[in-house]
Amino acid sequence: MKGLGTTAIPRANAGIRRTRCVAAVKALLEGGADLRRKNNSGSTAILLATQNTGRGGSGSSEAKAQQEWIVQLLREHINRQI
Repeated sequence: MKGLGTTAIPRANAGIRRTRCVAAVKALLEGGADLRRKNNSGSTAILLATQNTGRGGSGSSEAKAQQEWIVQLLREHINRQI
């Protein structure tokens, strides 16, 4: 799982700004995904998770709620690593 790092977490977020999936992110974190890794564009999971959902932030309320949970999970995980 560590080899997947940040690349897998945004994908688990279903194209991180579209539908999002807290359960998938949680499973990746529990599996040891490395949040310090960057994707090919140089973005970390936390950076991608904090970006707006949908076009111009117009994501559904469900997607926005999932986004909040994902950001919270990532922050808690990062704080445990410090």
